[in-house]
Amino acid sequence: MLVHACGARVGGGWAAGNPLPEGLVPGGRGDTRRACSWQDEAAGPAQEETTPANDASDQAAAFPFRSVQGSVEICLIRKRDGKAWGIPKGMVDPGDTLEETALNEAEEEAGLEGRLVGASIGSYEYEKWGVVYSVATYLLEVRVEHATWDEMSWRERRWWPLDEVAGLLAKHPVRPLLPRVIRALSTRGKPVG
Repeated sequence: MLVHACGARVGGGWAAGNPLPEGLVPGGRGDTRRACSWQDEAAGPAQEETTPANDASDQAAAFPFRSVQGSVEICLIRKRDGKAWGIPKGMVDPGDTLEETALNEAEEEAGLEGRLVGASIGSYEYEKWGVVYSVATYLLEVRVEHATWDEMSWRERRWWPLDEVAGLLAKHPVRPLLPRVIRALSTRGKPVG
């Protein structure tokens, strides 16, 4: 019996180590197995601290935040010619973990550095070019804000009060994770709103 990190148990099927359905390549698009997520029940719980990504459709995102004069602010980004706001996210490079990707994307897309706070707050999915992407999302406590960054010529960043973020992300697929963000920041003793 295999046990997923979330506690789900699987007794058979391709997630339990049986062959992938015909036409799928191990680690390629459509292979949703996560080698780090499944453990043989007899072997005990997983001991890994980071989460490797094995699927070509895995992405990671950072929800950058800071505390300013007792209030929490969230940094959102958008293309300079765009209207929609979002958060830094991107594809997982070969050999990188989801956590490393979240940190890298925050620096590349928004010029922000800091530390991830806890495990992923959850994942969201979106479709692009006929592929469904799964995006693991992490809270990023910002410690450094660079004046220049890799993608500043085509992306802008802006800090927003936490209570305004829900409206700005109303149509973004990350929106359902906002209550978790607020809860996580509240339980850390940060004032919200």
